[in-house]
Amino acid sequence: MLRRLVIAPALLVAGAAVLVQGCSVFVIDTEQQQCVAASDCVSLGLGDACVDGVCVDGGGEGGEGGGGGAPADPKWGCLGSVEWPPATQPTSVLRVRFRSAVSMTPPANLAVRYCASLDVDCATPIAADVPVVDGRIELEVESGTRGYFEVTSTADPPTIRPAVLYFPRPASESSTPEDLPVTLVSPNEYLAIVNSAGFVDDPTRGTLLTVTTDCTAAPAAGVELSSPSQDEDSTPFYFVGLVPDPDATQTDVNGFGGIFNMPVGAGTVEARIAADDRLIGFASFQIRAGWLSNVAIEPTPIE
Repeated sequence: MLRRLVIAPALLVAGAAVLVQGCSVFVIDTEQQQCVAASDCVSLGLGDACVDGVCVDGGGEGGEGGGGGAPADPKWGCLGSVEWPPATQPTSVLRVRFRSAVSMTPPANLAVRYCASLDVDCATPIAADVPVVDGRIELEVESGTRGYFEVTSTADPPTIRPAVLYFPRPASESSTPEDLPVTLVSPNEYLAIVNSAGFVDDPTRGTLLTVTTDCTAAPAAGVELSSPSQDEDSTPFYFVGLVPDPDATQTDVNGFGGIFNMPVGAGTVEARIAADDRLIGFASFQIRAGWLSNVAIEPTPIE
């Protein structure tokens, strides 16, 4: 049985969030419907009626279906009016499944800790030894709170490049899919990816990996990333397929990007639609020397 650890509210503090898939992050269910009821569409900013699982603009009638309104923009119609749904249960379960980049099998010898977002070095972990069973972890936390997972290898030499994993929204029943896969890379695999793109890794710095999703939770193409935390020695990049392309200027259909050689410390990143500079969302994270910081960016509530 996987152990569930209930996290006390006082130990959980504000932070930021995300998880990685493939060379980057987050599992997307492209088959999911947009809505069940009109209230779902209203909360997403995608219209005021739900017809056959699709949000439409019903002219303010607010019905549960029908109305014949024109479909709202499913991809970006929610921008500027996003509201994350409140948690309906006092606790939420975060589930993650780890796999190796090459074999796609569960990696061995993993050490996983769960840390409060403001505990940047995880000096006082909330969960110091999260059990990993067949590559899976399951952790029960207080709903509405945030934290991050720290994943390292107990083998010598290490079998994975250490990583921190942030979730894109406060803990709730919908924070993670039932079987979220997170792909971990070995040190040699990471260097092969970096070298193939023509970059030079600086071991005194860290790498930010991102995935940007649209209002339907699908990976978003045509997105530009920026971070006030990067400097002249940092290199933004975007994936073309599964390889970083130094000539790419925005995300492709997979939505993957990042910044090589970020300075150590706290950072923020925002994603914008390249065509019209509209803000999609933003996230906060910590960069550690020699680590991967995995951040998902989704349409974000604007306060």
